[in-house]
Amino acid sequence: MLRLMTCGFALGLVACGPGEPEIVAPDEGPTRRYVYRGISGVSMGGGASATLGFRQPDRFDFVGIMGGPLADATSFGRMLRRGWMGGFCDLEFLEALMASGHDLDDERAFCGLYTDQARADIQATEYAVPKEFLPAGQEPLLEAVSDYNNWWRGPQGGRGGSFHRDKLFNSFEDISKSFGNALYHPNEEVPWAAPGVTKAWLDQSPEERCANPVVLESYYNAEYNPRGDYPVITFCEGVHRDPDRSAEAQLGRILPETPRTKSVAVLLAVDLNRNGRRDYGEPVIMNAYERYRDWGVDGLGNSDEPGYDPVSNPDPHGDDFDPQSNPTGTERDWRFQPGEPFDDFGLDGVDGTNDLGEGNGQHDYSPGWQHFTSLDAGRLLEEMSDEQLARLDIYMDAGIRDFLNTVIHSNWLWARLMPRVPARNRTQLLDFDALRWPEDRVFNPNYFDRDKLKPFTYLRYGHLDANQNQVLSGDGNHVGTVSQVLGRIQMVLSVGQGTWPNPDLEPRRNPAGQDGYGGVDSFESVALGRTRTFSYVLPPEYHDPERADERYPVLYFLHGQGQEHEGMVASGIFFQTAMAESQRPGMSDWTKFIIIFPDGHCYDDVDDCHSGTFWNDFVTGEQRSRFEEDFWELLDVVDNRYRTRQPEDLPIPLAEGD
Repeated sequence: MLRLMTCGFALGLVACGPGEPEIVAPDEGPTRRYVYRGISGVSMGGGASATLGFRQPDRFDFVGIMGGPLADATSFGRMLRRGWMGGFCDLEFLEALMASGHDLDDERAFCGLYTDQARADIQATEYAVPKEFLPAGQEPLLEAVSDYNNWWRGPQGGRGGSFHRDKLFNSFEDISKSFGNALYHPNEEVPWAAPGVTKAWLDQSPEERCANPVVLESYYNAEYNPRGDYPVITFCEGVHRDPDRSAEAQLGRILPETPRTKSVAVLLAVDLNRNGRRDYGEPVIMNAYERYRDWGVDGLGNSDEPGYDPVSNPDPHGDDFDPQSNPTGTERDWRFQPGEPFDDFGLDGVDGTNDLGEGNGQHDYSPGWQHFTSLDAGRLLEEMSDEQLARLDIYMDAGIRDFLNTVIHSNWLWARLMPRVPARNRTQLLDFDALRWPEDRVFNPNYFDRDKLKPFTYLRYGHLDANQNQVLSGDGNHVGTVSQVLGRIQMVLSVGQGTWPNPDLEPRRNPAGQDGYGGVDSFESVALGRTRTFSYVLPPEYHDPERADERYPVLYFLHGQGQEHEGMVASGIFFQTAMAESQRPGMSDWTKFIIIFPDGHCYDDVDDCHSGTFWNDFVTGEQRSRFEEDFWELLDVVDNRYRTRQPEDLPIPLAEGD
C-alpha cells in the first residue's frame, strides 16, 4: 500500500504498474503546491472549466475539459465564419442574378455544400484524428461541415439533446450575452446584440420583430455591401423540426419555403432585393476584424516563398499551421500575426468610411471579439506562466464524430499546449481501449493502465472502425453512446482524483441510501443578489463522528448547456462506490473527495438567457448576470461549509538513484 501511494504521489496518478522503482522523498529540494481543488466539466461546462481554470490556475490542481465547443475560440471562430455563416455566393454573382429577374429565394442563389455551385472554401480540411493515428489504409476522418442554410446535426444517437436549429440560435444568443457580440461594431445599448438593436425593439413580440426588422442604411461590408447601397437588416429565421428524423432534420436544413418565425437579434443580413426579409440566398455578414492575408509572420503566402512548388514543395518556409504537426506555424492559423499584410480600412473592410479602426496604423478587432478572445482558453493557456502550468494536470476528451466539432476545437487547444510541455509529460490516446488492461474485456474507468496517462492527457473517444449501427447509436458523437457517456464522466473524475498525493484507498462503508451524502444545498449570493443552489456528493463515512477531523479535496463538475445540476446527484452512487471499495481486496479504487455541481442553468423568471450561463459575467453588466463572480463566491462557501482540505507545499519525490 505504501509503495502504491508513493508511486501515485510521484506521477500524479493513483497506481503504478509492477516493477516501478521505489520512490524516496528528499529532505530538501523542489516542492509542488497542492490546493486540493480540481475543476472539470462537459460541453458548455467543459469550455467553462478551461476558462475558469486557466484564468486562476493557482486555485486548482487539475483541469478537466470534456467536449467543449468553446475550448478554443480561434477554432470556433473559424467554424462559425466558414461553416455556420458560410456558403453565400459572391456579390457579383448575386447581383447578376437580380439583374436577370431572380428573387434570390431558391438554391440557385446559394453556393452551399449541397448546391451545384458549392464554394471550395467551405469544404472539410481539418482532420478529426491526426493522420499518424490512423491504421494503414484507413480513410481519414474529417471535420463535420455546414453552411448557413444547412447546420449539420448528425445522427440523433449520442447528440445529447435535440439541438434543433432554433435551439442552436438560442445557444448563440446565450454565447453573445455571455461573451459579447464578437461579429460587429459595438452596440452600446444592447452589448450582446447586433448594431441597431434597441431595448425597445427587443421588448416587442417575435411576430412584431419579424414584421418590423431593424434597418441600417449605409452599413458597409467589404464582401456584400462595399458601396453601402443596400439596407442591412435583422431578420427572422426558419426552424426545421422533423419527428421522422429525415435528412433535412439531420442537416438542420431550412428551405426557401420554410416559414421564417424565429427572430434573430445577434446577426445582420444584406437585403439585396429590398423586400424587408432575408431571402434564401441573401448573405449574413460579419464585420469582426480588419481583413488580412493569413500568410504568417514572414508576410509571404506559400506561392511567394522562394522554392515554392505546389506538389514537391508546397510550404517552403515550413510555417503552415497544423495543430498536430506544426502547432507553432502562423500561416493559415486564423489569427492575425504581426508582419501579415492587412487593410487598414476599419472593421467594415471598406476604405474611406471613417470606420472603427480605419487608418490608425494597426490591425483591429471589434471590441466584442477582443472580449471573446480574452476569455479564450487557448490564449489563456498561452499566457500562463511556466510555473503555473507546471503545477497543473490537464485532461481533455473529445468525440471523433462530434457534430459540434469539439474534436477540432480540442485539437487546436492541444496545439497551444504542445510547445509548452515536454513530450515526456503529455500524451494523446485514441479511445478508452488504449488504457484497458489486456485481460479486461471492457474498459473500466476506475481501474485501468494509469501508466499510460501523463500530467497532460488528451483522449479522443469513438471507434475508427465503427459500423453504421454504432455510428447511429452515437459512437464518438457529442456525448457518445450510453457507455461512452458514463465512461467519460467517471474517467475525468478518476483522472482528477489521481492528481492528489497520498491517496486514501482504505475501504469504507458505502453510503448508498443514506441521507446527507448527496443532495442540493444553497447560499445567498452577494454577486447575484439572490439565493443560489448547487449539488454535492460527499465521500463515504464523511458524517461518522470518528472522522470529524478528516478533511477532503474537492472537485467541481460543471454541467452542459440545458442541463441542471440537480440531475447530476444520481450519478453520485457510482462515485461513492469507487471511493468505498473495488474489485481488488483491501482497497478502494479512488481516494476520498467531495464533488460539487455548480448551477449554470438559466431561469426564466430572473435570468436574461435561454439555457446556459457559461459561468461568465455577462456583457450587460447587470448584477443578475455576474455568474463568474458567483462561481468564485461558491468556492469560498464550500470551503467554509464543508471540511475541505487546506493547501500545502509538498516535496516532489525523486526516483531512487536520481
